[in-house]
Amino acid sequence: VPWPVTCPGGHTSLSHTPTCPTLQTEFLEILLHLRLHFSALLCSLSRHLPTSTMAGNGWGVLGSKCQRQCCHLGRGFPASCQSQWKPRGVPVAFLPRRWCVLSMAYGERSRPSSVGSSKQQNVPVFVMMPVDTFRINNCGVPEIKRVRALSASLKALKLAGVHGVAVEVWWGIVESSPFTYNWFLYQELFKLISESGLKLHVALSFHSNEHLSSKRADFIGLPPWVVEAGYHNRDMNYQDQHGFANENYLTLGVDHIPLFCGRTALQCYEDFITSFVDMFGSLMGIIIEEVSIGLGPSGELRYPSHPVECGRWKFPGIGEFQCYDKYMNGTLGA
Repeated sequence: VPWPVTCPGGHTSLSHTPTCPTLQTEFLEILLHLRLHFSALLCSLSRHLPTSTMAGNGWGVLGSKCQRQCCHLGRGFPASCQSQWKPRGVPVAFLPRRWCVLSMAYGERSRPSSVGSSKQQNVPVFVMMPVDTFRINNCGVPEIKRVRALSASLKALKLAGVHGVAVEVWWGIVESSPFTYNWFLYQELFKLISESGLKLHVALSFHSNEHLSSKRADFIGLPPWVVEAGYHNRDMNYQDQHGFANENYLTLGVDHIPLFCGRTALQCYEDFITSFVDMFGSLMGIIIEEVSIGLGPSGELRYPSHPVECGRWKFPGIGEFQCYDKYMNGTLGA
């Protein structure tokens, strides 16, 4: 966007880049620091830390391993600026190949320091897949949104030094019919992730993400046959004292009651987990590095005491007891 700038001589210029020599210097200084800090972010994400980091007068020079991960510093600057220009009061030396010279403490006197590069000090970074990765198409079949864009994003994460991604595996997608487990969607997704060179954290999710989805097409609920059973038996869900039911998760009261085609809730969860292991057991320890099991609303071991649906709760309001379904009342009264 063009911006009006006023030179010390008093004239005003409307341009994308200041033309006044003084403002050019200030503009280049700002641009340089933006590049420096962006490069610092890239290097911090990279798993290849330099064997040592030398610092002096607020500047650190990264070693060759990190140089390969950083952007070129001098790209787009005039040759005269690359060899002569430097920020006010800060000595700077450009590396022969014009790789990044990083400053994490501009304007402060820094101390000589070193950073080890042993693998034990690397912290693997996992990125959570977006909640709207999947959608329900017009035929009612779940599918991955924007497969090509997702593949490109995964490869970009790998280049940035990310170790893997965390993926929620939804009960509502896989077991759309009782005892029938369709893993085709996750086979496709896991293949994309594996081909990108990334690892997996898997969260087995037995809840709904209705309160997280802005669009109906992105909404993933409980399995349709479970939802239908809930229409005939509202006590399958948590309820507050006013009779409001939370449909995002089954109440603990049905854990041992065979309401689901002859199975209890815990047996449904067990069958789902067993099917997952049968399908993806060969990836365990190779691509899949961790599997966690959701244990409540939003996958958290808690009661849905602060329901946001229909404006029933707003931060920082207090929670409300969710133990008024007949199964929970029966347990409490026993």
